[in-house]
Amino acid sequence: MFNSNKERTNSKKRYFTVSEDMRASIPPTQSDSHQLASRFRWIPHAASASAVAVGGLVLVGWWLDVGILKAPLPEYPAMMANTALAFVLIGVALWLLRTASTSGRGRRLSRICASIVALIGLLTLSEYLFVWDLGIGRLPATDFQAPAGPYHVPGRIAFASALNFVVLGAALLLLDVKIRGDYRPAEHLAVTVAAIALLTLVAYLYGGTEIHQLYPFTTVAPHTALLFVVLSIGVLFARSQHRIVSIMMSDTVAAAAMRRLLVVAILLPISAGWVRLIGQRFGLFGTEFGLALIVVFAIVALTVSVYWQATSLIQAEEYQCGINEISVAFSGTTTIEDTFPVFATIIKKIASYDRICVVARDGEKLVAIASWATLPLQCFRGKAWRPSGETAVEWVMDHKTPRLVRDLPLEQRFADEAIVVREGIRSTLVLPLMVGGEAVGTVTLDNRIPGAYTSDSVTVLTGFMEPLAAAVRNAELHAQVVRYTHELEDLVEARTRELQTANGHLAEASRHKSIFLTNMSHELRTPLNSIIGFSELLRNQTAGPLIAKQARYIDHIYTSGQHLLVLINDLLDLSKVEAGKLVLHPEPIALSEALAAAVQDIRPLTDTKRLTLTLDVDTAPITIAADPVRFKQIIYNMLSNAVKFTPEEGRITVTARRVSSSEFGVSSVEPETGNSKLKTASLGEFVEITVADTGIGIAAEDLSRLFARFSQIEIETTKRLKGSGLGLVLTRQLVELHGGTIAIASDGPGQGSTCTVRLPLAPQVKPET
Repeated sequence: MFNSNKERTNSKKRYFTVSEDMRASIPPTQSDSHQLASRFRWIPHAASASAVAVGGLVLVGWWLDVGILKAPLPEYPAMMANTALAFVLIGVALWLLRTASTSGRGRRLSRICASIVALIGLLTLSEYLFVWDLGIGRLPATDFQAPAGPYHVPGRIAFASALNFVVLGAALLLLDVKIRGDYRPAEHLAVTVAAIALLTLVAYLYGGTEIHQLYPFTTVAPHTALLFVVLSIGVLFARSQHRIVSIMMSDTVAAAAMRRLLVVAILLPISAGWVRLIGQRFGLFGTEFGLALIVVFAIVALTVSVYWQATSLIQAEEYQCGINEISVAFSGTTTIEDTFPVFATIIKKIASYDRICVVARDGEKLVAIASWATLPLQCFRGKAWRPSGETAVEWVMDHKTPRLVRDLPLEQRFADEAIVVREGIRSTLVLPLMVGGEAVGTVTLDNRIPGAYTSDSVTVLTGFMEPLAAAVRNAELHAQVVRYTHELEDLVEARTRELQTANGHLAEASRHKSIFLTNMSHELRTPLNSIIGFSELLRNQTAGPLIAKQARYIDHIYTSGQHLLVLINDLLDLSKVEAGKLVLHPEPIALSEALAAAVQDIRPLTDTKRLTLTLDVDTAPITIAADPVRFKQIIYNMLSNAVKFTPEEGRITVTARRVSSSEFGVSSVEPETGNSKLKTASLGEFVEITVADTGIGIAAEDLSRLFARFSQIEIETTKRLKGSGLGLVLTRQLVELHGGTIAIASDGPGQGSTCTVRLPLAPQVKPET
């Protein structure tokens, strides 16, 4: 998987010279885009300042007759005073337009200056074309000492300079104009000025003083041509939106290649021409060989340039492919072990190493989660240590900055560096793994060669750290999820065992309670039956007559015994229901007859309180499937509750009708919590039995307590009507055993209440034919 030592050395030599293309292939950040816009902002500033300064000095030279200011080189032409004035005006215009945010007044002043310069150029061109003299050359100064010629008029701007001033003035007037999409004429006009001026400069570079004798270039001074080149560059860079600038100065691989090729394109012809010129001047070769020399020189230079560009582009492509490969590898898994070989192999192509190690946090420890080393170096994989503040890894994670050591024996500062020095390591590079501004780990590269890593190494390798950092963070989060899952499973398991133990204790306690209630009920019934039986004999005066006071006492004994017997029976039934031992024996019951019997049984109680008891049952026969004893118990409990809480001379109404399950939703309460809920019975036919009274009513907040065990509603009118609190609880259990529902409703205290029970009908049996 990894290269040999020889391959490692060659790889280092081949890849580790970081090219501009490799830098350009690193994806630009938002700050890089801002830097690109401001990196060349100084160029228009410098160009405009140069034009104003040079033009001003030349004007001073003409005014004070200082020859060196007019013509720094005596053998070359001087800059004309009107040319200098035009440069000052064009410099002021460019200074005012150096940014797109120039105020309206500044823009107007700049347009005036640019227009004056263009006008001077146009009038001068007209003097050449129409052979007249408008006296423009005598405006700034009157004393000229300039060479004469067939096309020369003292003080007149040269034809090429006048043309450049027209084009340059137009470029400034059109600086912010955009036509036909993204076409900006100002940048192309500036390139035209640079090309005309460059012709003059190259001619002077070859030592040709005769150029100023040519008609278009008469009196064009060298520093005039140089200022035109500077101003054209300033116009180009005055707006970063200019396509030429934005393309050539962008942080892309293509732009980096274009910049280098531009240098070759400019310097190669100039150099080739100069070599031919020198050879011919000294008589080394003739014209034919000089041309051949230029061609061969161009071929060699262009070939070398193309090879150079191709090498750089290949490096940039390999760099980008490496980042993409690492990103793809890390995107498909959360384990570093699966993707580290790919990462290590790609890094080895970019930066040679003898050992690579990835360190991450694991709780309070630092752990080498992945490592590879050439023998006999130690592989640190799995090594863990607690932070002590004395290792380079900790320093990098704390400071969030790389640590580069070119000669480790001379620059070691930390304890871990002293250890690797003893292994023969001479240079090291520790890079932080950053995620969201936080260092989640480090990558360490160790090398036996001193100076193996440079600041360029940091720049290039940093781009490879992002996918690895994301993978380390994902692995850390995955480990946390696994750890929390195990902890939660342990807690759930422990809680489950506790609940199972508690349920076992509760089941055991419930079993003992049921046994106790069963035994106690039998034990209580025996003496209680004797009390009730003998008190009934005394009430009937079977043993002899009783006086009124004795009869009243015997009635109290009998009534209390009956009440105690009902309470014992309710407790016994409730314990059977909860234990699942209460068995129903359902059989078809004629509803009207069963209700009439129940009403007849309750009559003595209603008559005692002078209550009106009404029974309203559908005329059509209704048959239900129910246990006769338990059904009677249900109806009796409903009626006795109504009688108990209805004042004297009140009214109780019992109704029964057939309904279907789609006609109702039942409002009821949870027996365990007392919370109200809405229940819908199963599909089918039901009978709805309602007991409505005009009694004391129930407050809305008390409805949820009605089916709670041993619960009593404490209101002033019921303090004397105490009960066991088991009647409704047992009634609900019996109703639900029959597959029905029960609900109680009331409009509030003093408004009476309504108890509704719904039970399924018995299946209809077809008569035999």
